Amino acid sequence: MKLNNILQTEIREVSSKDKLFSIIESLLFARGEPLKSKEIATILECSLEYTESLIHELMNICEEDYRGIKIISINDEYQFVTKPQN
Repeated sequence: MKLNNILQTEIREVSSKDKLFSIIESLLFARGEPLKSKEIATILECSLEYTESLIHELMNICEEDYRGIKIISINDEYQFVTKPQN
């Protein structure tokens, strides 16, 4: 029974993280201009540290070859841009 509870918790955490990734992507796409990590954290209702870790993980995901966009960071602000090779 304990293993089942652990697995369910892990699934919820992954689902929650995926949802937060989706929200961050939507915010960056809709805004079109740089967005401060503090603003993103406020919208997500997450700590600044956790939000920044999510953003950096999403930045790594966007670096995959099959992605046409990436996230750049300038002065604690984040923005979607197209990759130079596109």
